[in-house]
Amino acid sequence: MFRPIQPAFKIRIHHGGRDKRVQADQLRSAVGATNVGSNGDSLDIESCVAYPVTYEEQESLLNKLTFTVDKHAELLLYYFHLGQSVSLMGGFYSDETYSMRHVFSGTVTRIKTQFADNGHVSFTVECMNYGFTKLGKDMKNFVYPDPRSLRRFAKGESVSLESIIRGIAEDNNFEIGEINLSSKTRQVEFSKINIEYQRNESDWKYLTNLAYKFGCNVWVSSDENGTERLNFVEKSRAAEKQGEISFLYPLNGVVKSYTSAETQKFYDSAYNRPRLLRNVTVDEDISAAYAVSRTAQYFDKDTGEYKEGLSRITTDKDGHNSITFYELDPNRVAWVRQNRPELAQKIMYSSPASMKWGDDPNNPEFSSFYYKAVRVYDETTAVFDRAFFGIKVSAKCNQDLSIRSQRSYHIRGILSYHTKSKESTFFLQGLKHIWDSDGTWTELSFIR
Repeated sequence: MFRPIQPAFKIRIHHGGRDKRVQADQLRSAVGATNVGSNGDSLDIESCVAYPVTYEEQESLLNKLTFTVDKHAELLLYYFHLGQSVSLMGGFYSDETYSMRHVFSGTVTRIKTQFADNGHVSFTVECMNYGFTKLGKDMKNFVYPDPRSLRRFAKGESVSLESIIRGIAEDNNFEIGEINLSSKTRQVEFSKINIEYQRNESDWKYLTNLAYKFGCNVWVSSDENGTERLNFVEKSRAAEKQGEISFLYPLNGVVKSYTSAETQKFYDSAYNRPRLLRNVTVDEDISAAYAVSRTAQYFDKDTGEYKEGLSRITTDKDGHNSITFYELDPNRVAWVRQNRPELAQKIMYSSPASMKWGDDPNNPEFSSFYYKAVRVYDETTAVFDRAFFGIKVSAKCNQDLSIRSQRSYHIRGILSYHTKSKESTFFLQGLKHIWDSDGTWTELSFIR
């Protein structure tokens, strides 16, 4: 009998057996799996897993797999342990073909066991990708550069930003995926008169802070073989990285044809289907947009202290950007507290940076009154995020494991209700693949 394609997943756990009483034969018999090594070093457990199963990709190196073991849990509890390696495969099968691809590799970071009153045992497992578990464990203190450093890449008289990224990846046994910086940012060099500090931070936290400081995205990608690679890409260039697929909101059914990029393809063309968005929410919020100014911390090399400041980007008549750093003037704040108590109250519960910037540095109604310019940055010392217009789009689509976050996609129909042909580009910040008892789908979180 012909049967259409069905979604499928495979969860494989490795290097188990914290209790030697659990033998491979026991596991093989209980689970009914064939993928149990002679030493019980790997096991496919999807037959023991209850719905839902979720896989999430987020910003800042955080990818997470969550599932619940509901069958033979009292036996499998002896096999599971924190730090254990786990992989997820996903795909589709039919009577004719079975097609699976690698989705996730990581380690167990949490096990939550439930003991019901009726004696039933189950446990929920959370797994984080290697990008987090490798980089996020240990707090470290380093100076870049440092001739006495334990890190080989930091021993010279100077060290570039790119060298730090590559060196940390190498120290944590990561392959490099893509490092794509602007021409100016590639020239950033740290030296004894321009020292970079990693202060009581894990490598994961330090890399995410570097990414924020220099206007970049950092994430871990994996290929079909499960090999994970570290990526560090300028935000504007990450946004320019186009996914090969596109999405479509069907405009109340008036769209009659789909492009090849808007079609989800399977091993048999008879199963191909349009990549339609549903349950779409468009959130347009001007208060969420990136402003031309933002607060920031900076390290004062003269005092050895971190200070609060404000950075502002302006554009001249020729279209060139300049970035001016402003330092809070405590004398101005003191003056307002003494002479303008109503404004002082506002500052107390927010900050001067939350006020409208304005163009009059002599008017205490504006943020510009409270800050003094201390230096002008070029792209070698500061890079600003690409403009975010305060538009967020959340939606669902049929599960498609070829969709990956941290790149831009075309969406036809969103924000363009007056025309069925116009498309817009959105950056995919995060996604969630879900396998559940009532079907499978992918949840998407875009910004523009």
